[in-house]
Amino acid sequence: MLKRDDVAWNNMLAAYAQEGNLCKALLTFDLMPQWTVVSWNTLISGYLEHGCADEATKLFDQMPEETRDVVAWNAMISTYGENGSSDEAKKLFDRASERNVISWTSLVTAFALGGQIDRATGAFKRMPGHDSALFDELPMKDVISWNSLLIAFGWRKSKHHLPQNAFDSMPVHVVLTWNALMASYAHCGFLQKAKTVFDEMPVRDSISWNALMAAYARAGHGDVSFHVCRLMYQDGVRPVDVTFTIVLTACSHGGLSKDGLQYFHSICADHNLVPSLDNFCCMIDLLARSGRTGDALELVESMPYLPNEVAWAVLLAGCMTHKDVRHGEIAGKRFCELSPSKGAPYVMLGKHLIS
Repeated sequence: MLKRDDVAWNNMLAAYAQEGNLCKALLTFDLMPQWTVVSWNTLISGYLEHGCADEATKLFDQMPEETRDVVAWNAMISTYGENGSSDEAKKLFDRASERNVISWTSLVTAFALGGQIDRATGAFKRMPGHDSALFDELPMKDVISWNSLLIAFGWRKSKHHLPQNAFDSMPVHVVLTWNALMASYAHCGFLQKAKTVFDEMPVRDSISWNALMAAYARAGHGDVSFHVCRLMYQDGVRPVDVTFTIVLTACSHGGLSKDGLQYFHSICADHNLVPSLDNFCCMIDLLARSGRTGDALELVESMPYLPNEVAWAVLLAGCMTHKDVRHGEIAGKRFCELSPSKGAPYVMLGKHLIS
């Protein structure tokens, strides 16, 4: 490549930013012959995604005013909101030269996550109405924003009545809304309330079923999650890839190795599908957790995918639990080879060999 154009420079910058190599990303940015809005947004997003909000803010402040687009403003508003700095999010919102529905939704969510319910509701009410061009950008109009508010309330575990209040205030209820309410209760740990919402839903889709399965799986009720999966099949809902991952994870964490093995084989036999890499990683975890570390290693080496960090990490964790030094050393070395710049693989391998 004799001459790098803007696209090539931005691709290189994005690659470093996505993998978290922010030093090389910044160096690449400094070497670029010119900075476009894509360049600025890519570097800022890289810092935000890897928890470097202060550095991202400094970059944003250095960004030429004419280069700041709505994407950059929204990224900063959202980040401050997620970090609990709703006042800073509001200041950025007020300064923004351009706003869209995502800007408003980010502000509403920032207030809700910060527990400022009155301000969240007030911001929502000030949003442009159905006749505005702003909402014409989205086919579902303000349903999207209502659901964002509802989900944000769900993160306030001490205020578990808020999701229901928001739900009751909504002008229209679609399946997405019901799913959001159920997810809010599930996140708060109110499984019975989540199940009640599920039972009351006029229409359920695969997301509804998967959300309920995931809620039980996270709470350690693998057997119930497995039962919900069977009910989903009886209801005529086809499983998707995430369904298999949820059920296999539930079996792995719940000690249901026999059920997990049967379910894994059913992906091909009953559904005529090829298990995904995530599905294989779940099976590797299941085998390793149950002490079958040799079988887990065999599966890693024979699956139709190149093993990733997760595959080797779960195998190493299983070997550590069952004190299998031989297979653990293999897994640890492969894990380190895939993540030479990260400390976690070396720490895990060191602990395993010492033990």
